[in-house]
Amino acid sequence: MTYIINYLFVFMLFCFIGWLLEVAYRSYRHKYFVNPGFLVGCALPIYGTGGVCLYAICSLKLSFITSSAWRIVVILIICTILMTVIEFIAGYISLRVYHNRLWDYSDRKFNIMGIICPEFSLAWGVCAAIFYFGFMPWLDKACGLVNEQVGLILLLGIFVGIFLVDLGYSMRIMDYVRAYSKRVHEIVNFEAFKKSIRDKANESKDKLKGISFLKLRHHMIRFLNNEDKEEPKEEELFKRVEEPELDKILEEIETDREEPKEEVKEVKEDEERDITDEAKNTILDSINNTEDAYVTYHIHEMKETDTIESICIKYNTSKNIIGDYNDIENLVIGDKIIIPEVNE
Repeated sequence: MTYIINYLFVFMLFCFIGWLLEVAYRSYRHKYFVNPGFLVGCALPIYGTGGVCLYAICSLKLSFITSSAWRIVVILIICTILMTVIEFIAGYISLRVYHNRLWDYSDRKFNIMGIICPEFSLAWGVCAAIFYFGFMPWLDKACGLVNEQVGLILLLGIFVGIFLVDLGYSMRIMDYVRAYSKRVHEIVNFEAFKKSIRDKANESKDKLKGISFLKLRHHMIRFLNNEDKEEPKEEELFKRVEEPELDKILEEIETDREEPKEEVKEVKEDEERDITDEAKNTILDSINNTEDAYVTYHIHEMKETDTIESICIKYNTSKNIIGDYNDIENLVIGDKIIIPEVNE
């Protein structure tokens, strides 16, 4: 029983310490508060799992290694490799099972699937050294103190209970994210997804104030269940264009571009007009004859904070559909892109 309490205490302690580290790093990097991970509360299970593994490995005597210095080096190497393996397994399950990324190292050199990279493996090694020299000397004493105090054991049980409730609730959200990912045929970047939902909620009447962890998850569930279908505002940088108006827009574009000279023969003008009308009708026919008829179109102006993924989430569409109407490989800030709204 003592071992179970010890490992539960280490797990919950490093879940919280890891959460603090990630909050500090990500909030500093993105210049706004970030609640990392997929849980609602202040815990990151991957750090708790890593803490338990580090505690178990650092407790090994390794008496077959006579040199104490080499014993420490071997322990730190094992810890670094093990933490990297844990990170890869967690990231791979998130990517393959739930179709989302909890973190993304795709921009780092020598990364593997954007899940692990040498830079962060080295960071795990530094964390292992800090753990061995900074935490291990007093961690055994802390575990002993928890085992001796009934009140601390009860408090630990409460924390574990809250963690399990949070885990069950958050796994439900992950199931929704997986279903959404399959619907739009895209891998979801979970942090970008949360930011997009927060921005969408703040644009509505039901603004998120402060941290609002639970309220943010509520908006995520509403969006993933297709319950949050608010009409866009015209003062935002997009507008709605009905199909009957598309014909008028094409005519205006045609008028602006065509400035026929007086010396051009009337027969040639009629032929060009017939060709233009035929091309215009072909465009409309191709839209009307698709399996999912596009009736409404959005015109969105690219902003500095926009990504294709955030735009897909905002308009509940996919990258492939946007790519059919725009050159998404060469978008820059200020570009206007056409986004169709599919009518089932």
